[in-house]
Amino acid sequence: MTCAALIWVLLTFLADASISGADPSALFEEGKFEEARKAYSKRLADNPQDAVALYHLAKLSSDGAKSRQLFERVLADHPRSPYADRAQFELAEMDFSGPYGRYVTARATYRTFLAAHPESDLCAKARYRIGQTFLITNNPDSACVAFEELLTDQRAPEMLAYANLGVAEAKAMAGDTQEALRVSEPLLDSPIAGLAETFRKSLGGSRTEADAATGNSSPGFWVRVGVFGNPDNIRSLTERLEKAGFTVRDAAMAVPGLRMVLAGPFADSSGAASARQSIEQMEGLRCQVLKR
Repeated sequence: MTCAALIWVLLTFLADASISGADPSALFEEGKFEEARKAYSKRLADNPQDAVALYHLAKLSSDGAKSRQLFERVLADHPRSPYADRAQFELAEMDFSGPYGRYVTARATYRTFLAAHPESDLCAKARYRIGQTFLITNNPDSACVAFEELLTDQRAPEMLAYANLGVAEAKAMAGDTQEALRVSEPLLDSPIAGLAETFRKSLGGSRTEADAATGNSSPGFWVRVGVFGNPDNIRSLTERLEKAGFTVRDAAMAVPGLRMVLAGPFADSSGAASARQSIEQMEGLRCQVLKR
């Protein structure tokens, strides 16, 4: 073995020894994720039942199936661990934000999380996510109820403005523009004033949500295909609809992370209704016809 090779082996050994002796949690907090992954892997090899290592390796894994397996191990083997609530919440997040948009499954997991961990500091975010799943699945009444429940949680004041904006978005989705404007007005003096102003501009002087996405140059009838939270899902849906001959646009909604997808415009309501029926049959979605 050459001198250079010996030096390389020695340096590699010293680096691995340094990582194995480091505090993986400190590495994780410092953003040194690869070093943290190696250190947690060493820790788990020494103690296969280490809940902290299981949880963080799940967070650090780029393999979704592996992450899910590790989170589930935390829940199964360490149900009373301080990381149990976080593991269950992360499982719901994987369904919510994953490529397949499993929003109904995510909603059920968030509710299971709330029942099992009512004192968790993640409860407010779980309730907010439940409201988002209802918006995405075109159920504004249930979304409104979910966001209003969040408003009663005084432990997370930073979420209250977002909850009120969610209520306003649900009211707008249900067609109650005046109530949406009333609910959102106090938010103009809140930390999310920019979002509130954008939302109110999308409603002011217009008759439907479609104006926010289509602009003033595209009057007519539109099919509101749905609300989505995953960019990959939006991209795939858009490609399928365009391949089927529809013109598609999307725009950000007031609730952060969600975008509304529209097809159109159509010259009359019958054309929009026919397109809605075709899209519903093609995609298995519940769509709406909007007029501006």
